[in-house]
Amino acid sequence: MENKGFEFEINGRPISKTDMSWEIGFNLSYNENEITKLLAVDDPDYTGIDTGDISGGVGNQVQNHQVGYAAYSYLVYEQVYDESGAPVEGLYVDRNEDGTVDDDDKYYYKDPTADLTFGISSKFNYKNWDLSLSGRASFGNYVYNNVDSDASVVGQMYYSEGYATNKTKDALNTMFDSPCYLSDYYVQDGSFFKLDNVTVGYQFNKLFGEKGNLRVYGTVQNVFTITDYSGLDPEIYGGIDNNVYPRPRTFLVGVNLDF
Repeated sequence: MENKGFEFEINGRPISKTDMSWEIGFNLSYNENEITKLLAVDDPDYTGIDTGDISGGVGNQVQNHQVGYAAYSYLVYEQVYDESGAPVEGLYVDRNEDGTVDDDDKYYYKDPTADLTFGISSKFNYKNWDLSLSGRASFGNYVYNNVDSDASVVGQMYYSEGYATNKTKDALNTMFDSPCYLSDYYVQDGSFFKLDNVTVGYQFNKLFGEKGNLRVYGTVQNVFTITDYSGLDPEIYGGIDNNVYPRPRTFLVGVNLDF
């Protein structure tokens, strides 16, 4: 496999005064990966290595390693949509135009690896106050929403006894009576920006004559996430979201006493 890209980092201090200072840092990385060889002897008819097990059905996999594509690329059917933009159940594009939709009509559509990532950090001080934060972003990473593909089927919303099953609200968007696991409808843009940490503090100086400094601070971790991904969290290792444990938002209050 071949990886190409670049990294960039810059740190600066736009403000540096006696009572006020500001430090800011920024880093960025870009990467492309491509599988260049899988066999000792190249075979143009080789269909690659299937991977990416999903919940639902028997033996379904939605990813494939193939020469010329990124590792763990999604191999799925191209969904057909109606005039209102809703996916049509079980209807996919006949990409090779042979009159039949089968495995030969699957295509490589996106991959879970981000093309571009960046991080940002900032620390601001004014007299006895301080404010620091850090965040990061990912662009070009795609996620297979296995939660929706396995639990958004209208035809399975009720048990035979008559009470509701545990399904997702996406069932009202698709109105599928049966699961459509291999549709590219469920391969969704997982790009995001996360503000990971914000800390605000205040320092009381010389509490005991010439000694004794007290700093009081409050911290919020996992502050917010901006994303268009419809699932719980777009940051999914391996690119298949089959119900990750949610990351908590944490609030901390601390006191530092320096004698």
